[in-house]
Amino acid sequence: MIPMNTTTRDQIAAEVRAATARAGITHADLAGRTGMSTQSIRRKFRGERGFNVEELVAIANAVGCRPSDLLPREDVAPPGAVPHAA
Repeated sequence: MIPMNTTTRDQIAAEVRAATARAGITHADLAGRTGMSTQSIRRKFRGERGFNVEELVAIANAVGCRPSDLLPREDVAPPGAVPHAA
């Protein structure tokens, strides 16, 4: 589970790192499969830069998951998030 004091960008980076690790894909492999540079991937994996929607879709295709699997789960809200009514 991702700690509550992280940003949404950090949470997404953690989910992408985990999915990539589960798939056994290196940064170089991911770059080749997505068209992203390895430098960009490294920055985004560290949470220095955010992923855009197109990148998340490409990564999901590369690792064999749904794009939504790369987003923070509902049970992990970013700091300051306002819960919505049921």
